[in-house]
Amino acid sequence: MRKDDLRAVYGTLDAIGEVFAPVNDGEPLSRSAISQWGDEIPPLREYQIKELVPDIERRIARARSRAS
Repeated sequence: MRKDDLRAVYGTLDAIGEVFAPVNDGEPLSRSAISQWGDEIPPLREYQIKELVPDIERRIARARSRAS
């Protein structure tokens, strides 16, 4: 999963960070932390987002089709 995929779904790094709050002691991930991921998100974060947002793959596909 790519960081750009999440940006297409959520819009901003801050919004992406908010998604991870439940697995980060209620605190969102910082914009700085997310920007350090590189193009591919780390495997642990990919696992976590799939647990937190079970339909994330469908949301990504929808966002990609809107961008086309």
